[in-house]
Amino acid sequence: MSFLLKTAFVFVLLFALEVQVAQADQSSSTLMKIIDKLPNGDTKNGLKEYVQILGYGSYDGADTVGISNAGLSDYFSNKFEDPKNSCLRDASRTFFEDVAKVLKSRTSQDVECTKDSYPDYGCSQESRPSINSRVGKDPYSDLSKGWLWELALKHAKGDANSAMFLIGMCGHDETRQGSYGFQASSEEKIADLNERKKSLQVRITEYSKDYDKNRDRILALTKQISDWNQEISELQKKPTVRTKMKCPPRNSAYYAPQSIGSSADISEPLKSQIQSTQETADGVTYTPAKYYHVYGAAFMACQLVQNGVSPLKTTFIQQQAARLYRAIRMCESVDSAELKFLDPKSADSSLRAVLDVQNKKVICPLVGNSPRECQLINELGYNPVLIGSGAITPGVDEVKAKWAGKLRNSDAATLYKSWYLGGGEIKGQKIPCSDLRVWGPNDLMKPDANFFDKISKPREWSVERFKSASQKLATWDVDFKWTIAQHKVGAEFASKNCKKRAPGEKPLKGICPEVPAPSSSKIQNGVN
Repeated sequence: MSFLLKTAFVFVLLFALEVQVAQADQSSSTLMKIIDKLPNGDTKNGLKEYVQILGYGSYDGADTVGISNAGLSDYFSNKFEDPKNSCLRDASRTFFEDVAKVLKSRTSQDVECTKDSYPDYGCSQESRPSINSRVGKDPYSDLSKGWLWELALKHAKGDANSAMFLIGMCGHDETRQGSYGFQASSEEKIADLNERKKSLQVRITEYSKDYDKNRDRILALTKQISDWNQEISELQKKPTVRTKMKCPPRNSAYYAPQSIGSSADISEPLKSQIQSTQETADGVTYTPAKYYHVYGAAFMACQLVQNGVSPLKTTFIQQQAARLYRAIRMCESVDSAELKFLDPKSADSSLRAVLDVQNKKVICPLVGNSPRECQLINELGYNPVLIGSGAITPGVDEVKAKWAGKLRNSDAATLYKSWYLGGGEIKGQKIPCSDLRVWGPNDLMKPDANFFDKISKPREWSVERFKSASQKLATWDVDFKWTIAQHKVGAEFASKNCKKRAPGEKPLKGICPEVPAPSSSKIQNGVN
């Protein structure tokens, strides 16, 4: 089969995957049957492992894709907590302990840093790394480009495949990476708490030089020491304790762009486009880097490379995976923007509904069927029960702003359905969304630039309404470009660094090296 035909087949395969995710009711065996139709070889083997790792069956909607990243989280959690994988747990723990040392050394310490976590990443007062930030430049000027990659290689004994696994454990997402629980020695935990106590004692001594000014801090630190003493007392009664390895916080330098290398970052022109689009359309003045997309893409691409998939195919597949990810999010944005109760012509009915619930003219139940006013308030984005109880009291201007925002999203969804391929249903079958635009103005940010652009304006809309909706749609459109570009640079980084496994070679030989076959009297630790 020629490269062109293979590429086309992979594209069809990924489109089938996208359809099945949109359906959310297809069995995993169906996709595997499609893969089995490929000729035997590296591409087939790589795609099989790719789908198994991704656990695509876990992605049944935007929440499991965009909030929990369920498939990869399950994969890493299962690997870490497998009883046979002690070498992987040990390597992961020591790696993130060293990551913690780097992050803790560069952040300010205060009372909030006394929160118990393993490992202790310190107390970061920074915002999430911005799209314009990068290591080697303020506020990350103390870190060199590729610092995280070099650290991972050190812990993986130079094996790039293993290094990518270590980074991917916490790097594939910035909030819900996985559950990394393990049994730790009580003595180890006690020693850690004693070290923390010493650190707090030093700070108490320093604060005591001006007791009146630092009284609250001293009391808080003293209470923390007392809590730890009680915990130590309980730990002394048992040999081991269940604990969790926690990942770096989302606002740490772990997620700063170019932490794995200067080439692993999107272009400056695209960054400018993303920022200007979000600022003009939504008034956003701060855009997070979302660098976890690069890490996640690099890890998944590395799995393809290990199976012998070529760099060109690897990058293509990863870009289509990004397109799938963003398509699910796009469909969710379009579907959630549908107005069922709000009046698109006026905010008056929304204001009346809020006032009626506030004044107890309408009662919104916790469960069961709700009056129309309650459903309208829910569509606005408020909890009607909280409004009824007086827990929240939105004013007139706030309600009008909410209404305007919902209407704008609905208008953007209307334009999307008219201008793009995908979305909607055909004979009851959901059609996945896409970034393929076939109609509309030349520039979504300037939809009224000329006569021909204005042709695509709905007849009953004003020019201002048209412009506002088109610019909102532009933010969704640029999200496609953004995520696809991040997956591309992540895949290219993996293609340059990861290596194809030799026949019989262990996947993570850098952290779980080859060992002799276990004898009947001794069990060797390995990774499955």
